[in-house]
Amino acid sequence: MYYCYNERFFLFFESFFIVFLLKLSYLCRRKFWDTLVILFLVRVKDLVLIL
Repeated sequence: MYYCYNERFFLFFESFFIVFLLKLSYLCRRKFWDTLVILFLVRVKDLVLIL
């Protein structure tokens, strides 16, 4: 039960964070590659938290 709730929370947070990063990268005129690197780091952090 707690795991399902935690998983849904992470999915919601991750989608919100991706949208936020895309808007931020658009505002800052950053390269798309930088955003991909940030997303990769976030994914690694999530995996570490799960483990």
